[in-house]
Amino acid sequence: NRGDLELAIAELRSGAEINKESPALYQRIGETALKLDKTDDAIKAFERALALQPQSPALVDGLSRAFYVKAQKESAG
Repeated sequence: NRGDLELAIAELRSGAEINKESPALYQRIGETALKLDKTDDAIKAFERALALQPQSPALVDGLSRAFYVKAQKESAG
């Protein structure tokens, strides 16, 4: 499963290189990175998506979740 998600992120990043103005691609990268506990990658993806589509509640929620998960990991470590 982890390998499939890694492959999915690689494919999404390829798509994002072609279409740099698609917040949906960056949102999917962020959501998939969260599933893999790659919080820094998720935060970067959600921030990029928000730069393209400000005031999107779904993107703000995703970024908030990424920061929350990162804070939990740091407090446990």
